[in-house]
Amino acid sequence: MSLVLPPPKLVLLAVHLAINADIDNLASLTSRYPIVLRKDLVLRILLTYLPETVNSSDYVLFIEELSTGEIADRQAGDIDCTIVESLSDDDAIKRVRKLRLSPLAWDYAPFDTDGDPITLFLLRRAHRVDEEAGLLTQVPDLLRPFLQYAPDIRVWTVSTVLPLIRRNYDYYPTDGAPCTLAEFQSLPDVTAVSALLSQTGRRPGDYHLIGRDLRGLLMPWLHSNARWRQGTTGSHDEPPVEGPYCQGWERALEWLLAQSGSNWRAAVAAVEQWGGAVDVDLGAYDAVWLSEEQQQYLDRRYARAVLACAYLVPEATEEALEGAHQMLRKAPRHEDKFWIEARRQLLWLRSWGQDSSSDAPLVGIFAKVKAEVIETEVLKSLLSSGRYSLAKLLYEDTHETPFPARLLQETVIAAALNAYDNASNPNRTRGGLKKCDEMWSLPERRRIEALLRATHALSDYRLVLRQGEPFSPVVLRVHSDPISIIAILLEQNPKSYTQNQDLAEVGSNMIRAGLVNRDRRGLVTHTSEDEEALIRTAEKRITAMCIDAALKEDDFETAYSYVVNRLSGTADGSVPALDREDTWSWKAALQAGQYMRTTKTLRPTHLGNTSGNPDIRHLEQRIDCLSIALRIAPPPQLQEILKTFRRCEEQLDSALKEEAAREEDIDAAADLGMPGGFDAAPIARPHRPAGGQNRAASTAASKGGDEAPMSLFDLSRATARAASRNFAALSSLQQSAGGKGPYAGNMEAEEGWLIGAPAPQSEHHRRND
Repeated sequence: MSLVLPPPKLVLLAVHLAINADIDNLASLTSRYPIVLRKDLVLRILLTYLPETVNSSDYVLFIEELSTGEIADRQAGDIDCTIVESLSDDDAIKRVRKLRLSPLAWDYAPFDTDGDPITLFLLRRAHRVDEEAGLLTQVPDLLRPFLQYAPDIRVWTVSTVLPLIRRNYDYYPTDGAPCTLAEFQSLPDVTAVSALLSQTGRRPGDYHLIGRDLRGLLMPWLHSNARWRQGTTGSHDEPPVEGPYCQGWERALEWLLAQSGSNWRAAVAAVEQWGGAVDVDLGAYDAVWLSEEQQQYLDRRYARAVLACAYLVPEATEEALEGAHQMLRKAPRHEDKFWIEARRQLLWLRSWGQDSSSDAPLVGIFAKVKAEVIETEVLKSLLSSGRYSLAKLLYEDTHETPFPARLLQETVIAAALNAYDNASNPNRTRGGLKKCDEMWSLPERRRIEALLRATHALSDYRLVLRQGEPFSPVVLRVHSDPISIIAILLEQNPKSYTQNQDLAEVGSNMIRAGLVNRDRRGLVTHTSEDEEALIRTAEKRITAMCIDAALKEDDFETAYSYVVNRLSGTADGSVPALDREDTWSWKAALQAGQYMRTTKTLRPTHLGNTSGNPDIRHLEQRIDCLSIALRIAPPPQLQEILKTFRRCEEQLDSALKEEAAREEDIDAAADLGMPGGFDAAPIARPHRPAGGQNRAASTAASKGGDEAPMSLFDLSRATARAASRNFAALSSLQQSAGGKGPYAGNMEAEEGWLIGAPAPQSEHHRRND
């Protein structure tokens, strides 16, 4: 196409591309001519000429780019501009003037847009898609990328678009409300609630769906500020109300009362299935909340309505009375005076006001029920309803003793763990874990505190134990080996192995929570003295898991760091038996020692004092890992580790010789190139091993006049003593091979061993020297 077009022709070309839904070429044209094709002009062209039947996903990315002002390069084809090239400039100007572009400005927008063109386009486009094409289900795809762009878009989507889509397409597709999006949002509040609940509970076979409708249709609709009035309100037939007031909520409660009088089974189903104003289903739009005053208003009015429903049940049958009892049992209880009065009445029904110190037999209705049982049930109800302060006031901060302290503690523990087991979210600040945390305040808080800490830490990671089923806290409590869950976490979260310290703390909290080392009844079998040993073992096991995960992701440097810094502790017979059950550390060290460097291996961030040759450095690190594996492995495994060690040392020796030969060639070439150095004889250079320890060993050897090659791994006296438990196993391996082999070295003298070094001189030779 021609790169030079006058502005009128550019506008006409943009209109042509919009009519044909050629979004890629339109975006390319917009990026080339941003001065002519301004954001507001392009949005008006799209609003007017882009067909409403085009899927929102086809052009929403372009709208996002317009909102940021950064339009990405697209693989657009050559734009056919012949449609405008044949026009004269005057004809192009006349056609542009005849364009009737829809305005973005909207005096009756659902909310205050501050004149933002993107927000105005989204609102107008959503209404056009619904009115012109009847594709209301396409609107969420249009609005979803902009929920963070403008918070009011999220609120409008939740309170208007979501309820209407659910009502007409998801819940009752064959009995949809005959209104468009614009008509629905303009309905009076009473009429809108009636339309949303017009099909709810109409048929006995749909009673199980009443709770779904209330939480999925009514409650999202209430989340718009347009539904609320503030201040003193009222009319000729209702008293003035201070604070927030919602006419739609009052209409919903009237619907509930009407159901109780005419169809009480539907009312019972509504109260049983729905938890009131706090029971909301916002789908994927869960970042919308009501104010505290609004929530209190909804709770207060709903509690009164439920009580009224129970009294409005018209039948006197046993089934009807049971239904009324169920409604009363589900009625919200948000005031302390309700609980205090209920407790007093229950205790009065036991004794009819008779003094408990009297020797006369009790004659009340609950006379045969022990007072401890009544108090226990009241305490359980207080805790399950979140009345923690009142429970503390009645049963802990009192001079009276309703029941023994031990029973109080057991009741609170059982309630806390019940809240934990019924939790669906592992986040400590939400749901069942929050209730468990809030109700637990007795001296034995330590165990549950550790359980909460371990579970909350897991919420920072993606964790799916079964296909399509996210992790729930109760799994941690019932799992036979909860620490193994960390291995699954490492598999599902790349780079999570770098959080070794945090994961080790999770394992420690699992131990402190009593999840490990339990009997068949779930009781903890270890003592407090054994707990520290179990924690050390768990930390080593988790470190081994992190090493394995690091090697799988080709991060050898991190795995090597964990081996030398966390697994190199001495293992001997003086540690507790539980600590000696570590079967993971030596395997992790061996696995690191067997790792072969590839092109995918992550490069080290620093070299320190090690060799600059990456192959030599890697072999040195592998030998370090294998040497640690030799020190901490059980005797039966030493032969396998020694074979790997020998192969690695041979590879290192070969690499060092190649490196030395390469250096000699370079030095020789440099000497020949120096003036006056043509007749210089080659100088023999001693072997220079890599690494700080090897250089020190080489220096010590040269002082003694001994130029024999030494191994890169030379254990100190302390290390040799730590490895003394393996001497017998090593000796047996050497004898089975036909005598003392090269593995013996100087180990017998407790100076470490030298693999591949010459055998020590005999006493006879030393005397001759």
